[in-house]
Amino acid sequence: MAESEKYRFIRYDTDLNIYGRSTVNGALNNLLSFAQGREPCGSIEYTPSYDVRGKGAASLGYRMVDYYYQTLCDFCYSIPRSPDWIIFIRPHNRDYLVSEIGNLAKYEPSLARNVDWSFAEGTEKVSAPEAQDVIGCIFSHGVTIPGESIDVQMVGASDGKSQGFLRAPIIQSRQNLQQLQVVLKETTCSYIDFFLRPWSILVGHKGLAARPTEESLKADIVVYHLQPTDQHSKPIIRKAFQFYDAVPVTVNAEDYNYDADALIQRQVSFIYNSYSVWDGFEFNNSNAIQ
Repeated sequence: MAESEKYRFIRYDTDLNIYGRSTVNGALNNLLSFAQGREPCGSIEYTPSYDVRGKGAASLGYRMVDYYYQTLCDFCYSIPRSPDWIIFIRPHNRDYLVSEIGNLAKYEPSLARNVDWSFAEGTEKVSAPEAQDVIGCIFSHGVTIPGESIDVQMVGASDGKSQGFLRAPIIQSRQNLQQLQVVLKETTCSYIDFFLRPWSILVGHKGLAARPTEESLKADIVVYHLQPTDQHSKPIIRKAFQFYDAVPVTVNAEDYNYDADALIQRQVSFIYNSYSVWDGFEFNNSNAIQ
């Protein structure tokens, strides 16, 4: 049988029905297994009477399922894994930002004690390349990618004079950019309180005026969404969001109690000047993630 008349299928739990007799739900579960990187275990031939090309006896039920299955087996249409993402928070000038965080006491009310706003060692540790650049920000736990919205107004006759006529929509403006929300894990050396909180305070004191890179308090943030290929290859970038000139503006409060132990997570909000979206296909044959 020609190669075009074969379909790959994925081992799903224990037994996999012959595809011609399987349900649509079973097919979706098998496709989900495929998207999760499980190894293909073979191929199965189908009867030409329900060939997706429309040959043989008409059987729309089989043809739709086969076409759907074949299409979703295309890598571009496969179901992505939601946990496969990484985030990089890259200050324009890390050394300058760390230095200014170390001098935060001169901006804030203080009793002139050596301990006030003193966490230089922790700041260095949590902002070091091994915590930020190898596999992305290791403190990240979740991220909310902002949406897009446009203000629309309906115009036309009003005050009961429109009769049967419908009012027409017009565009007023694109809404302001929404904040990027990042959920971070608390660790012994607190990335949130030793780096992001003082960074936000510095922004409050110094503002967002354009400065040379040597004195920049801003960062670029990149969120890579990944997709596994097979067990022998590294994941590829399926899409990426890049946020330019970002700074933290909100650091959520932290609650402590004597309940059962649990992972401490806090949300930090970033504003930015602009953003872009791109696919990673042209980068996947190079060292895109560095």
